[in-house]
Amino acid sequence: GESKVSAADSASRASAPKSPTPPKVTKVKLIAHKPQFHLLVDECDAKSRALVLRGLAVVDIVTTSEFDAPDDPHDTRHRVSTTGQVKVDSLESFVSDDIEGEAHSGGSLLDPLFGEMSFSVVSRPLHPTIRVVNLNV
Repeated sequence: GESKVSAADSASRASAPKSPTPPKVTKVKLIAHKPQFHLLVDECDAKSRALVLRGLAVVDIVTTSEFDAPDDPHDTRHRVSTTGQVKVDSLESFVSDDIEGEAHSGGSLLDPLFGEMSFSVVSRPLHPTIRVVNLNV
């Protein structure tokens, strides 16, 4: 009697649909306070003037992987999505006479700018990859 019941229970569990596994999520956030980007007039000359851009930069990236059947390598319902956002706050621009120091010539070239770029990539087997990019200044 007992072995027949346990065998029947095992068969019913094997035929029952498996619930999808929870998605695997990876999040990364990077904050850079006043990073400086130097655009040089002449890269070979250390005394070359440079356009300097600096401001607060925040980068957020989220990657999600979803599997309906993680044990099946041929599962066509596997979905990977990556979304990200890059924000620049109070971007200043000025000309520097000395890239190694803080010597500025004149004031700000532009009023401080605010910018944001967001992107999204979604890929699934047997479907085209979807890519979206938005830019706001």
